[in-house]
Amino acid sequence: MKRPIAELWGTGSYTPKRVLTNDEFSKILDTSDQWIRERTGIRERRVAGPDESNACMAKAAAERVLEETGLTPPDLDAVVVATCSPDRLLPSQACDLQAILGAKNAAAFDVGAACTGFLYALNVAAGLVATEQARYVLVVASEKLTSIMDWTDRTTAVLFGDGAGATIVRKSDTGRGILSSFMKSDGTLAELLYRPGGGAAHPPDEALLKDHSYYIKMAGREVFKAAVLSMADACGTVL
Repeated sequence: MKRPIAELWGTGSYTPKRVLTNDEFSKILDTSDQWIRERTGIRERRVAGPDESNACMAKAAAERVLEETGLTPPDLDAVVVATCSPDRLLPSQACDLQAILGAKNAAAFDVGAACTGFLYALNVAAGLVATEQARYVLVVASEKLTSIMDWTDRTTAVLFGDGAGATIVRKSDTGRGILSSFMKSDGTLAELLYRPGGGAAHPPDEALLKDHSYYIKMAGREVFKAAVLSMADACGTVL
């Protein structure tokens, strides 16, 4: 077995103050605590307030991992943020975070891969470390999904919440670390989970707003089937 080249060093996280329980959903949707728990295992989720932006949550998680590791922002060689709900399209969420932290020596960019975003970002960070392009890489996954969620859609509203997590990826000198990884995508299934409006193909207009095209759309059963099969295959490949 090859020795690990990169390892995770410390963790940090942030969860918004507001807790939204399943019972609260039953007051606004045709659902119940039992229905949600039986199908998802979820009892509650966190919802970011107006003062809790994606950048704010990412900053809080990043500061906690920096405190744990004893690093300072100028020590960072790269900042990689995994998100599909950035505060704005330009500049990247990572650039905003870099500026807020004062990571003046770091490259900064986003990885947009939704649920798999953190794993993709982790792989990118490990590659930077393995090729000696970076010594310390801050990896943050931060989402404010409730801002792009249709609160009238039971298939998505009960599933998502807000928050951020962070870690530092560095070279491993201990024999411990990331042993193996595997990445694969299937763009032919894009219509199973997507956000129709808001991009260059469908820029903002009143009609898109009225038909909820700025919100996440999902075919839940089909996503579940595809996820189970692909995760089983991926786990087998990694092992």
